[in-house]
Amino acid sequence: MVLHLGGFALVLLMLGYAAFNRSAESVAATVLGVAVYLLLLALVTSFGASATQTAQHEGSPGEVLARCRKLLENHDFEFQAGTADALEAVRGGGAGAETTWRTAPLELRATVAPAGQATLLSVRCTGESGRHRFVRTQIRKTAEAAANLDRASLRSLDRTLVHRPAALFQGGLRPHAYCLPVIKREVHRLAVRKAAVSGSPKFFLGTDSAPHAREAKESGCGCAGIFNAPFALEAYAQVFDEEGALDRFEAFASLNGPAFYGLPANQGTVTLERAECVIPQQIGELVPFGAGASFSWKFAG
Repeated sequence: MVLHLGGFALVLLMLGYAAFNRSAESVAATVLGVAVYLLLLALVTSFGASATQTAQHEGSPGEVLARCRKLLENHDFEFQAGTADALEAVRGGGAGAETTWRTAPLELRATVAPAGQATLLSVRCTGESGRHRFVRTQIRKTAEAAANLDRASLRSLDRTLVHRPAALFQGGLRPHAYCLPVIKREVHRLAVRKAAVSGSPKFFLGTDSAPHAREAKESGCGCAGIFNAPFALEAYAQVFDEEGALDRFEAFASLNGPAFYGLPANQGTVTLERAECVIPQQIGELVPFGAGASFSWKFAG
């Protein structure tokens, strides 16, 4: 801020001098001075920005730090190193450079210290794109909200940032991964995944495959819906395998649905084997979900 005001005042003085003097030398000196100022301004503000906020809370240091961790967990922060009196977390670390100012990747460190019967919570928040005033404001407000354990303020900040569902924005906009509703935050995606593999009879498979021709997806107003029917079982099997819940996969895929609707279960069976299943780039006029990728389970008959 001091650099901005001081530099701006200097530029005004130089412009005034050049206007008053009107000599070639004064004009050249003014142009050079303005250029140097802009160069220094760009250099200084190209680095990240940080902000630190401290607030006092009731409870032991361990309790306050646990509350802070829970709050950040609910707002997409992923945790790194941590000790009994400190934690470190990041959010948006893989965001695309083309929208860095909107996604605002953040690093956060929280520490606690006893203060009589209370606890001081200090939060330092650092952002990668401090050259943008918008991002600097978000960094300051995030540090303040986290230090005050202010859930409402953090939720409000979330609405100002772009959350990037991985498949939809991986390497750019992926129209063939676009379906509705779009999951807003990573915590929501993980909650859906957890529910699916939980074993609860309330959840069962329904692909809702919605194929659209390539030209209908890759257009100025693309259709929502993914074409996942050909490799749905392989995709679901991989998720259950990754979650250590293969013993619940048959119920999710074949039993919970009929039971919910009071229908008899299908007596036929299919077999999946643990083998690589490569998804083709295109099937006829359609691009399947996961095109070009591979699953670790394969339909065997």
